[in-house]
Amino acid sequence: MSDAKFACVRVLPYNYSVTMKQDNLSPDGGTYGIDKDDRMQLPPQDDDDSLLAEDDLRSIFELYPDMVCIFDNDSTRFLKVNSVFSQVLGYPEAHLLNNPICTFIHPDDIEPTERIIREKLGQGCGVFGFINRYRKADGSYCWMEWNVRPRPDRGVTYGVARDVTQRRKIEDSLRLSDETLRAFLNAIGESAYIINADGIVLEHNEPFAECLGMTGRSLRGRSLFDLLPSEDIRKRRNRIEEIIKTGRGGHMEDERDGRFVFSSLYLIKNAEGGVVKIAVLGQDITWLRRAEEVMLLNEERLESLLNLSQMSAATEEEIRTYALEEAISLTRSTFGFLFFVNEENGRIEDAIWSREVRQNCPLEGISHASIDSAGFWAEGVRQRRPVYHNAPLNAPDRQKTPSGHVPILRYLSVPVFDADRIVAVAGVANKDSMYDETDAAQLGLYMHTMWAILKQRRAAEVLRRCSMEDPLTGLANRRRFDDAFESEWRRALREKNPLSLLFLDIDFFKKFNDLYGHQAGDDCLRRVADCLKSVLNRAGDLVARYGGEEFVAILPNTELAGAIKIGETMRERVMHLGIPHEESKVAPVVTISIGVVACDPYEGIRSHEILETADHALYEAKREGRNKIRWQVLEKS
Repeated sequence: MSDAKFACVRVLPYNYSVTMKQDNLSPDGGTYGIDKDDRMQLPPQDDDDSLLAEDDLRSIFELYPDMVCIFDNDSTRFLKVNSVFSQVLGYPEAHLLNNPICTFIHPDDIEPTERIIREKLGQGCGVFGFINRYRKADGSYCWMEWNVRPRPDRGVTYGVARDVTQRRKIEDSLRLSDETLRAFLNAIGESAYIINADGIVLEHNEPFAECLGMTGRSLRGRSLFDLLPSEDIRKRRNRIEEIIKTGRGGHMEDERDGRFVFSSLYLIKNAEGGVVKIAVLGQDITWLRRAEEVMLLNEERLESLLNLSQMSAATEEEIRTYALEEAISLTRSTFGFLFFVNEENGRIEDAIWSREVRQNCPLEGISHASIDSAGFWAEGVRQRRPVYHNAPLNAPDRQKTPSGHVPILRYLSVPVFDADRIVAVAGVANKDSMYDETDAAQLGLYMHTMWAILKQRRAAEVLRRCSMEDPLTGLANRRRFDDAFESEWRRALREKNPLSLLFLDIDFFKKFNDLYGHQAGDDCLRRVADCLKSVLNRAGDLVARYGGEEFVAILPNTELAGAIKIGETMRERVMHLGIPHEESKVAPVVTISIGVVACDPYEGIRSHEILETADHALYEAKREGRNKIRWQVLEKS
């Protein structure tokens, strides 16, 4: 409250009056200071007058529109409260009278309230005020503005309180200082300013001055209409007069030098509803307007984007290459790049260069390992927005390129986001004309579509691996083996090629687990699996974990001699791993037994017969002492 308010409080039956001034409220609750404490003796009263005065006091106590109370100084319990107390706080009078005052005060306000009371009493203030928060019956808190008069001689304190919650909210909203407002405006990346109803600039940020070609200058106090180009003055004045007349905010769009600015106008009104200020936020939407034109008029770009979105069946390399080359073509550029980055460690994970770069630039194989130390291409990552420069990089005021680098006349780079995380940066260079927001929008749209396809493919690949891969060893699981075996079996039947199968089992693995523990057992399985996998070099060969300590290998187009040779190599390499196995009865290290079956598929034979024959050969190898390889040939009888 900026204006001083005076109130006269008469406490009966004691004959005196107190005149006090209410100070401005401080942010932490505030206090009231006493300007005067003038006491005026009233004429003596007889007994009838005293009784009448007491009745008047009771009437005033109940009829007073604010909360009135008396509480005991020692116990701090309410001795008397009027009905307004119950109405505001929501408690019945009995509940208020049975609890100390601190029961209702906000925990954060108890100590400050006690401190204010001590200070005022120490200063000899007979009447003073403060603000604190009281808990209501519904659990919420309201702000209470107090005037109190302690009476140490009587052991009580008289108090009058008012709910000022709404006033506090209004005061808080108005407490924003000019400095805070200026900081807020400067935090807005787009042009922002505030004018009064006459068009005088009250506050603005730096982008507003930059738009007017007055960078670094303060424009406060100047007329907006003196700052605008002459062709814009009438349009802007008419629009401002219109929204002041209607009392509703609005929008307007300006085009200047090929650029579009969309301005939102927000009205600030006084208590009577009159417009006193207008806040204006201007956004450069040139890229949006041009993107709309491109989407409507450029059939080539739409077709190319459609083709990209339908490449879900292509390989990841094909998708990335197509997206980069098409982006170069659609922006009418000469060459480009696509770098996949890890924003967490600030490093490049993969680099793709366009065909033109690979043919003409000896540096194309060199990648910047760190984003922080990278050159011009990483500006889009560092600024987290599209960046384009239309001046040659080798100009005196520009960053130099390394020797042997393709000359850069102008370039555009766009970060690719996954939510709020940058996952890649794409760039194109050396367009014949200037790069603009349309190119940035097109490149961004293209690369984000590419990333969506890649992300979907990678998610599908993770699911596929989970369903087809053994999680412990990383080998194919039983499901994948079954699918692969059926496929290879049908191919062998169709093409009349031989097919071999190996069943492998770790010798005395249960004893190994019992002796060394399951953790060591898992490690043993992983090492054996890696060893078996290392023996198979052909694309069609497959080794899988069949279950427990059993493995199986498919060898397409392999006769018995070749299968035995591969099996023997596996057996020897596992022994050479040298994994200790003190409970083994055949060797001091882990060994395997192998059963081999080879056949020339023919009509009438079924795939499960091959599995049974391989399993029987494995049984023979184990029966004859383990750490052996035994085989059988399945022929048409």
